[in-house]
Amino acid sequence: ENVEGLRAASEKRLRLITDKLPVLIAYVDREHRFRFGNATFERWFGVTPERLVGMSIARLMGEDAARQGAQGLDEAFAGHATTCQMRLPIGGAPRVLEGVYIPDLQPDGSVAGVYVLKHDMTHVKEVEEQLSRLARIDTLTGLANRRSFNETLQQALARASRHGRALALAYLDVDHFKRINDSHGHGVGDEVLKEFGERLRACVRASDLPARLSGDEFVVILEEI
Repeated sequence: ENVEGLRAASEKRLRLITDKLPVLIAYVDREHRFRFGNATFERWFGVTPERLVGMSIARLMGEDAARQGAQGLDEAFAGHATTCQMRLPIGGAPRVLEGVYIPDLQPDGSVAGVYVLKHDMTHVKEVEEQLSRLARIDTLTGLANRRSFNETLQQALARASRHGRALALAYLDVDHFKRINDSHGHGVGDEVLKEFGERLRACVRASDLPARLSGDEFVVILEEI
């Protein structure tokens, strides 16, 4: 009786700790059913920890989410701690969750279940994607930069070769641009480049890629001409 009391007190302390953390913490058995879940499940999915016990991952999060996490769980049940990312809607908004799967290894080497911890990485992924986009955009004109041009050109050449269609490159610069900078200053020169970029964007097709290479050098990739 004393052992049961100590165990109950230990579980109560564990729940008090895990319920206050803004992450999903769970224990999943070999049938991929929840045996423990913290209060975050109720906040994110509207399912109390009591109702969660015995519920399958697919039933709670959907078949797609279950498929996304299947490989990570399989590796954990094979005895290897692993991580994975999944995308699923929570509260009507798309979310990116990063999961950590830790096997519950028994003395005989078997895996009784898997400890799962998932935290919301949506904001981090949004920042990463934004930085990735910015790394391919010329900050002055908003056009593609040299890096984006080089990547797109390789893809466009491959498509043109594959489909046997023509591709063209148009190189453009601003006449007497150095004289504009020298006479009116770099601020005016920047405004000229921005206006040139706007006009260039307005006169090409949506499928074309206008880019600024450097200074007043611009180029346009024209596919399927």
